Amino acid sequence: MTPGELVARVAVVVGGAPERLCEQALRGAFADVCRQTRLWTRRCSLAVPEEHRAASQSVFELDPPPENALRDDIRDIRVNGDRLPGFSGNVHVGAILDALGLAKAGDTLEWEETLVPNGGGLEILPDAVVLAGGDAAACAAAARLMEMPRRPWSNPSAAVAAWREFSRKLATLVHRDVAAGRHGLQMGIAGCIDE
Repeated sequence: MTPGELVARVAVVVGGAPERLCEQALRGAFADVCRQTRLWTRRCSLAVPEEHRAASQSVFELDPPPENALRDDIRDIRVNGDRLPGFSGNVHVGAILDALGLAKAGDTLEWEETLVPNGGGLEILPDAVVLAGGDAAACAAAARLMEMPRRPWSNPSAAVAAWREFSRKLATLVHRDVAAGRHGLQMGIAGCIDE
């Protein structure tokens, strides 16, 4: 399934909504799917430079996320392969800087980050994310559009059914990854570590 096919699918289900609006609703829906399922992740690493003294005295640049994507959360922070205690759950970039305070020169800092789409077209999404999360995102996009008041395509009762279907599909995605021992698809991206 391609992003264009998903836009067309939402447009047919909603009936009358402009394609531009369908694409915008899908982009927001994919952000929700990625955020809730951790479907688009990457492992990153940073070699702590020799001149490192303390996080407050050093400036570190993290690899930027892909164009039109945002770093939503950071998990599983490790120094030289050892998980840092106290950094569980979703944390933000500040945790990387805190972790640098615990690392010494020559150490390797690693983490996993969840990415979400931000602006641009749906083409920025990796194919695996579109294939795995497309059905759920299409349901959420249709629900959002049908909830819009006083539009030719408004249909609150159908929106409720679409949200139910979205929740079911989302639960299936989460259950599948948990059963497989994963917490999101690992996407190999240049500059990051493939898992």
